[in-house]
Amino acid sequence: MPPALRPDRSHVVIGTLNDGDAVILYVSPDHPDAWRRGEVRKLVAELMGKGFSVQVNCGDKLETLQTAP
Repeated sequence: MPPALRPDRSHVVIGTLNDGDAVILYVSPDHPDAWRRGEVRKLVAELMGKGFSVQVNCGDKLETLQTAP
């Protein structure tokens, strides 16, 4: 994993759901758009392109992404 994806740098913690067929991004409420930038954005597009479901959790909001950002 690239250093840019480290949670202390990206403000995103990456986890899996449903035995690994879905990915959830826990985004710091202080940086709600962190998943839309840099290496995290690239990773999301790659995962969705491979058919993974991606959810974004930020504070009290949970969003399931429908298309690559």
